[in-house]
Amino acid sequence: MAPKELRLPPQNIEAEEAILGGILISPQGAGDALSIMRASHFYKTHHAFIFRAMANLFDDGYPIDTLTLSERLSEQNLLEKVGGAYYLTGLAERVPSSANITSYCKIVVARANERLTISACHEAIRDIYTMKIGAEEAHANIMATMDRIDTTGEYKSFEEIVPAAQAVIEMVYKTGRIPGISTGYVDLDKYTGGFTPGDLVILAGRPSMGKTALGMNILRNMASKGHAGANASIESSGQELAIRYLLQARANDDATDYVAGHITPEAMGAIRKEAKTLKSLPIYIDDSGGQTLQQIRSRAARLKERYDIDILMVDYLQLMSGSRKENRTQEIGEYSRGLKQIARELNIIVLAVSQLSRKPEIRANHRPVMSDLRESGDIEQDADKIIFIYRPEAYKIMVEPKGPQQGRDNTNLAEIIIAKHRNGPTGDVTMTFIKKKAQFFDREQFAREGDHLTASKKSEPAPEPVEPEDPQEKVPF
Repeated sequence: MAPKELRLPPQNIEAEEAILGGILISPQGAGDALSIMRASHFYKTHHAFIFRAMANLFDDGYPIDTLTLSERLSEQNLLEKVGGAYYLTGLAERVPSSANITSYCKIVVARANERLTISACHEAIRDIYTMKIGAEEAHANIMATMDRIDTTGEYKSFEEIVPAAQAVIEMVYKTGRIPGISTGYVDLDKYTGGFTPGDLVILAGRPSMGKTALGMNILRNMASKGHAGANASIESSGQELAIRYLLQARANDDATDYVAGHITPEAMGAIRKEAKTLKSLPIYIDDSGGQTLQQIRSRAARLKERYDIDILMVDYLQLMSGSRKENRTQEIGEYSRGLKQIARELNIIVLAVSQLSRKPEIRANHRPVMSDLRESGDIEQDADKIIFIYRPEAYKIMVEPKGPQQGRDNTNLAEIIIAKHRNGPTGDVTMTFIKKKAQFFDREQFAREGDHLTASKKSEPAPEPVEPEDPQEKVPF
């Protein structure tokens, strides 16, 4: 049997020495290195001790040379451990210039990231062999480690940034619209410019306001225009969501009562046609329930790679699990920050549904405000857009009692309140909500074309039913 090959972890000792030597001979080198490096990036423990002592001197405003460094290490009882003053002097003498210190730093950080990746994979293998965790949790742990990888981010000059920014403005000038993805609702798009990849959009409301319905409508509208989307549905199963979509096909005045088990022939014909359409749409559902932030991130990354999704819906924020924070507010804050990171890393829209506290119930006008965000934590800070849904009809307010809209008929009316818009205006948009169909429509369009929009084309014969696909056949996650 061949002897086991001995492998050393990725490292570059010469680059580590060049960094430390460069700092000793140039004050500028210290600033460059400290903006990129951490002590934990060094492979040699004594190099990490030296770098940490240099960082302490820099933070305290002292010069960094062999004398001050020796003194600081001596105070920490580390001078002999790092090789003494003789070793420090040797570091300075080996480096003729600090000109390439930034390149050396990037090399050392790259080797450190490689060691971190190898360690995460070894831990996953060990934990699976010992049956501590399953494959999916091991994958989530590896992805969490990947999130800690340092990409040696640096400041960019306006010379690099401005051309891309100008190109965006030029496109707006030529097309008359900002480069967001349309929600499928004209009035909402007028305020938001559509939803922009990289944004975290919070869609919030009290129970039964239609949060999930509006999120699903937007997901479907985008998918119908070729923008693939996913729904991390923590609350509802994939089958429940598909049933909601299919029941939207029936006419507004149809007598179908699905809960009571009564479906008219006209509605069934429309539903069968809708099923064919839905199956062709690039919408992917993860209904495994109780997803952690790491699981949502890793599955979204796979979908982005395989299907190039543009939007991820999370339904809903407060049902996410896995955080070990001390209190609920910190937990929700961690989730909102994590979802924002997913949006930026994958360059997708993250549409997160959120519950509101009970405060609107006791408020005279019941309209939600920012402080109603339940266990809000950092939601207000992290979100690029915060949108509330308010339906007066849900509170039996059928006619607006006062204010600018006094006397307004609130039947089927939904107010979409854009409470925060990081890059644009805030305000209210009125829409039509047909509760029976769990479907939102542009208000003016519904007034003009309501019968057409909600018709199930009763005059056409219903196509023959087809055998349903295997319900166990789901999107591979």
